Amino acid sequence: NGHLCRWRFHPSRTSTLHKPSDSPTSWFCFDDSRSFHRSFSSESKKLKRFAIFGLGNPGNQYDGTRHNVGFMAVDVLAQKHQMRVRLEKCKCLYSDEKEIIPNRSITLAKPMTFMNLSGRGVRGLSDQLKIFPEQVIVLSDDVNLPLGTLRLKNSGSSGGQNGVEDVINHMGKDAKFIRLRIGVGRDGVDLRQHVLKKFHSDEKSLLNQTLERIPACIEVLLKEGLNPAMNQFNKSVEQFDNEAIKRIQIEKDRAKRKSEELQTERSNRT
Repeated sequence: NGHLCRWRFHPSRTSTLHKPSDSPTSWFCFDDSRSFHRSFSSESKKLKRFAIFGLGNPGNQYDGTRHNVGFMAVDVLAQKHQMRVRLEKCKCLYSDEKEIIPNRSITLAKPMTFMNLSGRGVRGLSDQLKIFPEQVIVLSDDVNLPLGTLRLKNSGSSGGQNGVEDVINHMGKDAKFIRLRIGVGRDGVDLRQHVLKKFHSDEKSLLNQTLERIPACIEVLLKEGLNPAMNQFNKSVEQFDNEAIKRIQIEKDRAKRKSEELQTERSNRT
């Protein structure tokens, strides 16, 4: 009758609804699978909605630490798109939804449960917002990547990142949520001490360059999809900059050739 309930929906079997399930991969859909299919199809053509969660630890004592680089990334996105992460629900701070490119909207969020319990906030708020796992983007630190590196993927293990591991446990092992791993490097000290340390002054320039790439990465992801975004952004700042220099030079050469062609055409006319 058009009401929402907890059903398990199988896109490959749109005429069949299965019994209610309490598994982490159960999601909201309509009682009538055909009306849900029609409604979802028409809605998806109009606006595709994403929720972006930056992982970290709440509290001033954790500001600027390596473990909080997910929070920093959300702050950069909020500033870029003039959004405010101040609403509270499901143990998260979150923003109003905003369409940042045609037919693509985002909600920014920071779980306030401490890093190792991030999953309950991510799952709870994405359920409340009725956003499917494939449209959930989780931003987190990664000690296994050097500082200045980004890595996008939508499957695999947590890589030892406890916050991501908790998100996987709450969303479901097979949930294809998108993970954007932000390299923070590691040194010889104890790992727990390392992630709770602040960035050194000589690392901050590279950190800022990395964070500044994230809005562009998210826009490509939303506009073109995961694979194009991976191809363009799964690299270090240095690799990214070298490719950018090459692209700029190609554009300059193209503009120069176009100018020469126009000059030749004008000369021929006279």
